[in-house]
Amino acid sequence: MSNARSRRGTRLTAGGAILGVLVTLLVGAIAPANAAIGSACTGANTQSGAFSDAGTAANCLKAYGIAKGKNDGTFGEDDNLIRAQFGSFATRFLTAANVAHSARTPFSDVNANTVPDANVLKDIEEGHAAGVVNGFTDGTFQPTANMTVSQAATIVMNLAQAIHKANSNAPDLAPVNDPATGKPDTAQTYDLAVSKGILDVNAADKGGTAYPKGKSDTTKRGLFADMLAQLLQKEVD
Repeated sequence: MSNARSRRGTRLTAGGAILGVLVTLLVGAIAPANAAIGSACTGANTQSGAFSDAGTAANCLKAYGIAKGKNDGTFGEDDNLIRAQFGSFATRFLTAANVAHSARTPFSDVNANTVPDANVLKDIEEGHAAGVVNGFTDGTFQPTANMTVSQAATIVMNLAQAIHKANSNAPDLAPVNDPATGKPDTAQTYDLAVSKGILDVNAADKGGTAYPKGKSDTTKRGLFADMLAQLLQKEVD
């Protein structure tokens, strides 16, 4: 593998640990179906245990340990993204990027009753403490609610910001804050995510059906996977 590719593989971690190894395994395999994502996800669809119902983005995240899928082994590209689900994606991305996230900050409505899976509850609270997982102005998280595309784009930009803070060599991307609150403005951050190539306006599922991408549309799991894969590519370029 060339030195240039080695540098791409070590961008996400200070020691080049997790992602460095996985990029080494993936680069040189068959070309990805979604060329917009690029070399970081090459060969993802042919890895052992790849999701049969998903394309390159979801399978790329599986290779990096970010996506686990559902109990039946599928990913569910066209399923709605529930807010409780994205916390686990976010904290696994931080783990892959070697960004510490052991501290926990609770939400008023996140508990063993509303989020029975202790690991998911932990991921939400750790993501909140890391500045990645946002709630609402009333202090709630609303774990069972669907997530809008603008909210999802903001989470991905939060991830980029957290990684840059931990590693100054990582891309300097950040959500757009509302001056009045000091918190991310999801509408403006959506526009920024589009302009930075994090939100691909042409993203589609494995069958070629375009995902709904309006700011207030409900995010499909496949679209969130695509945004995370786009960020991953920028981190390892």
